[in-house]
Order: sequence, then structure tokens, then C-alpha cells
Amino acid sequence: MIDKIKETVDKYKLLEDGDHILCGVSGGPDSVCMLYCLRELSRYYYIRLSVVTIDHMLRKESKAEVKFVKKLCNEMGIPCYEHNVDVNAIADEAGIGLEECGRIERRRIFHDEAARIFANKIAIAHNKNDRAETVLFNLFRGSGMAGMASIRHMGSDIIRPLLDVSRDEIISFLDENNIKYKIDKSNDNDEYTRNRIRHHIIPAAKSMVNERADENIAMAADIFTDAYDYMKMRGEEAAKRCMTNDVGCVDISVLRLLQEDERLYPYVFKHCIEILPYCTQGDTEENPDASMNSGAYNPVYGDVKLASLKDVSAKHYAAICDLILDTAGTKRLSLPNNIEVIRQYNNLTFRYREFRDSFTLIKGMQKFKETTMSIDEYLELKKENNFNELCTNFFDYDRINRSLEYRVRRKGDYIVIDNEGHRKTINKFMTDSKIPILKRDSMLMFCDGYSVVWVPGYRIGEIYRITDETKNVLRIDIEE
Repeated sequence: MIDKIKETVDKYKLLEDGDHILCGVSGGPDSVCMLYCLRELSRYYYIRLSVVTIDHMLRKESKAEVKFVKKLCNEMGIPCYEHNVDVNAIADEAGIGLEECGRIERRRIFHDEAARIFANKIAIAHNKNDRAETVLFNLFRGSGMAGMASIRHMGSDIIRPLLDVSRDEIISFLDENNIKYKIDKSNDNDEYTRNRIRHHIIPAAKSMVNERADENIAMAADIFTDAYDYMKMRGEEAAKRCMTNDVGCVDISVLRLLQEDERLYPYVFKHCIEILPYCTQGDTEENPDASMNSGAYNPVYGDVKLASLKDVSAKHYAAICDLILDTAGTKRLSLPNNIEVIRQYNNLTFRYREFRDSFTLIKGMQKFKETTMSIDEYLELKKENNFNELCTNFFDYDRINRSLEYRVRRKGDYIVIDNEGHRKTINKFMTDSKIPILKRDSMLMFCDGYSVVWVPGYRIGEIYRITDETKNVLRIDIEE
């Protein structure tokens, strides 16, 4: 086992003399195995180890697991740093799933702790099975070749020394060496997508197609990784030949692009999106928050490249290709993360769109862009009143706690769907309402902080509906 991991370490140059490695250890078999193996590998490399362990406060066993990790590190003479994070509360406030929230918080803590203790690398205990599961997960979500490449052995400051080792090999190693570990029972819960892939899809493939299906999928990830890296390199070269501007936005000459191999187009577009955060203009007197609003700063994802590319999938790149071929007039396409692509004549522009306008309501009539708003004392609104619900609606003005915002969706938005206060994330609402995917990032709606007041043409948030207790009524008319 140690020799196999050393082969991986040497092949991908994961360790170098002088490295200070921060190991993410949960107490489970994978991370415990990684810690023991890295300690053994310290005989070959002059490295220093530290450990960070996180209590996500989701299970009653989590405190005992943290205690187990701290005891283990004390016995091994390795510094251990404990963090407690209420993932449930954070996920609820942000309007995202527990799995995604946990992943974001772990990443944040790992990088913060590494910076604090001057660790230059972070070791994560992903194994070969995790890689196979991620390939399928990305495939089912519609990812392109980058998703098929799945988890890499090394990325920026992250290393994954167990990526060529199977879960069965890890358990055998621990049991043969009488090494104790903890079992996270939430891994048995099919509520999480990855667990359903692990418990049902891969076992079915192994029993009905090929008993080595998971190994073959992981092996395919290596092939996809090499192919993707090559295509990405060629795409960046083509983008530089086609680029006419990279200040404030990214402009591509369509005529030049059409001379390139069309198989490179998605990689050209990906490069444009990657460099977009670095092209946006800095603060000015007219717009002191320009760099913040443009997306050049992202407190959750940190790396602005990752922030820009997150949620941009193969179907979005295909839509940009369609935009190139549509030569009639000016065409726009909205992408995730406040990015828009504009085709005008011979030019294809990638830029950040303005994603938020806010205004403070006052009594009486006022106009904002294409919207007219009026606030009056409560009047009996009879059913026979004739108005178009697509363009006009009435709200309990006193329920609006913040400045009303007229903007596109953003992370954390939710809409209250009943009188009991139950919520749906705006993403789930749009999915259930069958709103076309490529329109979702450009749809304007009225928001009270993260709470959605009205999605014109669909519904209003339940807490803003007029009741017998309503005193002040807000009427909003959207001009057609």
C-alpha cells in the first residue's frame, strides 16, 4: 500500500522536500489511512504534517469523531486544529443544499487554516472510487470533458495521494495494521446524489456489465484528463489569435474564430470566461465598487477562475456556438455567475452584466426603469378589478423589510410558498416552474434581501400577499 501511494506521489510530484502538508482528517477510513501513509512517506521526503478536523454539527456522533481525531494526532505527535461549523444553519441562510454547503465550508476552512499555519499544500483523502463516482455524477449533470476528467491528483495547492487506491484496499490496509477509524453513517443515506451513485448505479454496473466497472471508469478519467489538458492548451492558443480586446470585457473576432477548428470553440469560450475577472476595470469615481460588482472578487470560491466557470456547462458552450451562427441583428445570451455573451456583427463579447438595481420605496407614484410603482393606503381590492397579473400585482408594503431590489437571481435567494413559511430556493422554484435553463440567469424579479417578493409572470412570495391585516398596499406595474 505504501509503495503504491509512493508511486502516485512520485509520478505526479505531489510531495517535495520542505513541504508543510495540512491534512483534512475526519476520522473516517480514507483520511486516517492517508494520515498514516503520509507519516510513513515522511521517511522519504523532508515534510511536516499538520491536521485540521471539522465538526459539521449535523450528527450526534460528530463530536466523538473530532475527539477521536485529536487523540489520534496526539498519539502520532502531529498538531491538530479543530473547527466547528453549523452547516445546517449556513445552508438554510444561503438557500443551498447541505452537501454543497459542507463542501464550501470545508474548502474555506482548509485554505484559511493552511494560510494561518503557513502550510503550502492541503492533502485530501479522495480515492479511486470517489473518482469513478464523480465521473458519473458529472456525466449525468451534462458536464463536458473537464467534468469527465473528474478529480485530479493535484490542483493548485491541493494533493490527493490516495487517488489510485480503491476503498477496499484502504479498509484492508487499516484492518491488517489494526488501525482504528470511525464510520460516518450519513454515507449510507441515499438522500445525497453521490451516495445513490455509490450504492445503486455502480454496483449495478459491476454486477450486470463488468465487475471492474468502477476501476475502468477511474482509468477513463486519466484519459479524459490528458485529452482535456491538450484541448484546453489548443483552445487558449486559438483564443489569443482571435482576441481583439481584453480590457473591461473580452472581445473575440467572429471571422477569425470561424477560421479555427470548430472543435476548439468550447475551449476558446472557456478561456474567455476564465480571464474575464482579470479584464474587468478597477474602481472609478463613477463606480467605486466596479471590481466587486463585476465578479472579480468572490468570497465563497476564492479563485476567481473557479467562481466564473462554476455552473457553466457543455450546454452553455453549445448555446454560444449557436450564437455565432445567428447573424441577424444583435443577440444576447445569459450565462451563470452574471456573465453575458453578446454577438454583434463580427464581434463576440464576454462581459459581466449589471445584476442588481435597488431602490427605496416612498409613498405615492414613482418610476424606475420600465417599472411604475405606487404605494397607497389599503383599499378593498375586489375580484372584479381588471388587471393583467403578468404585468401588475399588489403586495403588503409593510412586509418589505429592506430596500426593494429589481434584479436577477443570486445565491441564497428563496421564495416563501405557503402560510406556514415553507421555502423553496429560487433555483428549485425555477426548475419546478419549468423555466428554460438559459433564461433563468437573466430573469428579473423583485427581492427583499434574499426573500423573493415577486417573479413576474409566475408568483409572489406568500408572506407579501395582501391580508385583512394589510394597512399599506404596494402596486407594481411593469410596462409591456
